[in-house]
Amino acid sequence: MRHELKKDVTNDVVPRSTSSEVHGIQVRHQNSVALLFQNIHCGFQRCPVKGTWALINGQDLAQQHFQCNHQSQSRLPLPPGLPGHTLQCPGDRPGRIDSSARLYKAMMVHTLDVRLQSIMAWRKASQVDLRLGAEAEAFSVANMQPWKKLCCRCYTVFFSLILATSIIVIAMDSSLFQSSVRMFDISMKGEEAYKPYYVKYPHKYGFIINEEEKCQRLRPFLVLMVPVAPHNMVDRDIIRRTWGKESVVLEKVVSLFFLLGLPGGGQGDGEKLQEQQLRAESREHGDLLQSDFLDCYKNLTIKTMVMMEWLDDHCSTASYAMKIDSDMFLNVRNLVGMLLDAPRDSYMTGLVQTQAEILRDPTSKWYMPMVVLPQSTYPRYALGLGYVVSLDLPRKLVEASRHVRPLYIEDVHLGFCMEYLGIDLSDPPYEGYFHVVPMPYDRCDYSKLIATTIEPYSDRIQVWEDFNRADQPICQEDNQPLFFVDTQRGGATPSLS
Repeated sequence: MRHELKKDVTNDVVPRSTSSEVHGIQVRHQNSVALLFQNIHCGFQRCPVKGTWALINGQDLAQQHFQCNHQSQSRLPLPPGLPGHTLQCPGDRPGRIDSSARLYKAMMVHTLDVRLQSIMAWRKASQVDLRLGAEAEAFSVANMQPWKKLCCRCYTVFFSLILATSIIVIAMDSSLFQSSVRMFDISMKGEEAYKPYYVKYPHKYGFIINEEEKCQRLRPFLVLMVPVAPHNMVDRDIIRRTWGKESVVLEKVVSLFFLLGLPGGGQGDGEKLQEQQLRAESREHGDLLQSDFLDCYKNLTIKTMVMMEWLDDHCSTASYAMKIDSDMFLNVRNLVGMLLDAPRDSYMTGLVQTQAEILRDPTSKWYMPMVVLPQSTYPRYALGLGYVVSLDLPRKLVEASRHVRPLYIEDVHLGFCMEYLGIDLSDPPYEGYFHVVPMPYDRCDYSKLIATTIEPYSDRIQVWEDFNRADQPICQEDNQPLFFVDTQRGGATPSLS
């Protein structure tokens, strides 16, 4: 498996998002057409690019600079003012092929138009005076050298086939779009023309909002990292009022950070206002980390690796870090208690999946085609809802990511990185510590876990306040109290009676 995934992508660059008014699907189509046309025009030779191309759900991470050594007056120019990163956050899922089909059709139609223009320019360069009318043109063609006639006929047949294919694709059922696009992908022979299940990493992203000195100042034992959408202030405030306010647990310092990217894909007034609100929120709470990538589901792998980079650069003095989703309930006391006896090096735990089956259903959110991963199962990995790493691992994972082609499923990507490093994940000491299925709130049950997905309509603040009540035992079995709330630190304390 590893030899199929290893690829040194140190020089691969994902351009950053910049201000521009040309964001959107049209820009992506134009760039895809530019790539396709340049390959055709240069005789399907690889054109040097600054970085390489990647597609997420059939959409480009567009390059600012795309040049081909082969000079031609019919070269398709890139749109002026093209931003470095035009990726919009698509609403459909990677397993669906709606936007893939739209992209494919647009590429075919645009390519046909470009090639027709190219043929006209070539004929003009051959001194065919089109103003002479049909008779002069027919005379010119009749007296054309045989090899030129053959070239013209080949061009006509080739692009007639493209037009016919495009018409057929438009009329086909959506279930057949995928095979059409796959055929197109195979025809590109190594050019990253259609890779909807990969993201491009590594790349050194910068930070717009940062807390560079907080770890050095507080010297935490445990760092809680919560990836969250920029607009989701509600979840951030709920976490700050519940388990996120736990700053000292079992005499160990705990620090909280929220990791987010850029909102949306452009720089409209609404997004500028949101940036101002984020800066104000950062000044008030001092717990935001905002990087310059577009924040969306398809970029979760980028978000995860940016988190690992930040931990290595700014928080390597801590002992452990936990990545946890914003919709989770976290029992910080049980977490710290588990980590007091955990290994300090090469340690990763959570809800570990072993021999997890790769889903082949195109309608699945986690669909993965065989052309991307031919094996039937994933390597061992920890579900992304919440996992813990020792702080020696972030640097190793960042280095491994330079040799492992990153998939858009971020927790699986970390599993491949751990496999590359030859480090096995650790199962938690108690299998009931992590829950992916939402657990109905029960004070006693919640006292025995570390993290669980909470029911969507639960009042998380009310749950937390009830969980931390000190007026009665958390658990009662045979009228004997088993756990009490520690009112100073929170969480459940075993009874000594």
